[in-house]
Amino acid sequence: MLRLVHVEEIEGLLLKTPALVDLLDKKDPGIVREIICWLKSLERALNNNRMTITSSVASFRSVLVSANEGVITAGLSFHGKLTKRKIREASCSYVLQSANDIVANAIQKDINRFDEAESLMRQLLAVAKAKGAIQVKSEGLDQTQYLKATWTNLSNDSEMLAGTVRMEGLVGPHDSLVVLDRIMTSDITS
Repeated sequence: MLRLVHVEEIEGLLLKTPALVDLLDKKDPGIVREIICWLKSLERALNNNRMTITSSVASFRSVLVSANEGVITAGLSFHGKLTKRKIREASCSYVLQSANDIVANAIQKDINRFDEAESLMRQLLAVAKAKGAIQVKSEGLDQTQYLKATWTNLSNDSEMLAGTVRMEGLVGPHDSLVVLDRIMTSDITS
């Protein structure tokens, strides 16, 4: 179970793919190096979260290293004259697609879990707002203290207890506060 900050770190790395595809489309000579750097960043993020797909992502680097030497990865097909550049570009395309697929699939359950948590938090805050249970932030509290006090108020309300328990079960106590902060900032203060 990934924490929100880790899911967002991995998503951020996946969001770099369009820029890499643009480089590939422009036939940038440094595309192999750029994709290898991106793969290493992905590996670090995955390894820091002890995700076993790290090895799969690392193996994609070997595809690019081999392609740089003119070795064709199994499953790739070519039309026309076979050149080293075509091998590199096809391998880059294959690696980008495969790495994206495997990583996106690996974090999808966590993304769904946080989507559910956001929806649940919106429901909890809608009820709390209707009941007048959302307190105005006092000057003596910093943001973290205010969030903890708000969460405690929600948790102590018998009508919202089941929702707060479900929330902490979904994402844990720390990420519950993160989601609370984001939803309050986007929905209540706007």
